[in-house]
Amino acid sequence: MTFSFDKAVGIAVAVCSFQFIQPMPAYAADVAVTQESVANRLNIAGSQRMLTQRMAKSFCYASIGVDTNQNIEILRGAQDLYQRSHMGFREGDENLNLFVERNQLIINQWKEIDSNWRQLARVYNTKLNQGNVADADTGTVVDMTTELLKMNNDMATQMTTYYSKKIGQAGVGGAILIDLYGRQRMLSQKMSKELCLVAKGYDVEGSRTQLQDTLGIFDASLNAFINGLPEAGIPPAPSAEIKAQLELAKGHWDKVSAIANTVAQGGSVDQNALVAFSQTMDVFLVEMNKAVSMLSEQTAKS
Repeated sequence: MTFSFDKAVGIAVAVCSFQFIQPMPAYAADVAVTQESVANRLNIAGSQRMLTQRMAKSFCYASIGVDTNQNIEILRGAQDLYQRSHMGFREGDENLNLFVERNQLIINQWKEIDSNWRQLARVYNTKLNQGNVADADTGTVVDMTTELLKMNNDMATQMTTYYSKKIGQAGVGGAILIDLYGRQRMLSQKMSKELCLVAKGYDVEGSRTQLQDTLGIFDASLNAFINGLPEAGIPPAPSAEIKAQLELAKGHWDKVSAIANTVAQGGSVDQNALVAFSQTMDVFLVEMNKAVSMLSEQTAKS
């Protein structure tokens, strides 16, 4: 089974109302630990990092009037997907092909994430229920999102380390490559968020510096995935199909890279440019997610 994020990360996102899913008393939804389910798990662990940034960037764009209604719906959809995957790690989810987590170190990290996430979700839900995304909440969202990203990254690293031996010949190298490809999805949303924060006037110098850093990592990583970067231990795309998919994603990035570079270098852009960047990076996200899924499937078969 391959987990697909297209419904949640596409521009026209379909959503349902967000509610917390309470832990179940028994592990009725458990699935087998196989090469396929492990590769899928690492993919989803990486997507959780992305979703922390997707929620924050959608909140930011809605607050400055860029595709407000659409970004509110994307925020709701990202919340729903994050929550379902979050609970699926702990309790299992057959539809997501997630088995119950039984490693205590990973469970401990999950509990830390759970505490932070419940607080942040309450902030989002309060504003959504009120029908507005007030500027006063930007600092809270930024701070809590930064911490949540770090926690999810730590758990993704723990899972990569612990489960790499269960994905066949690809082993640690395959697990790390899934993690790196998955990180690119997160960086696309983080960069979009940081550009929005600069446009919004929130901690402009700090946000611009973060944008510069994210932009540099994003560009270098994407080129490395396509062509390889031996000195960093990154092989070129492992198949012609994956290379073509990465190049397709890069084509979307090339359309709006000048916008990010302009803002990173101290310039400003108009509302039309912000709309174009936000929407195009969402398309990039969909295409990059396909590349991660393709890599995950290939790794599971190795």
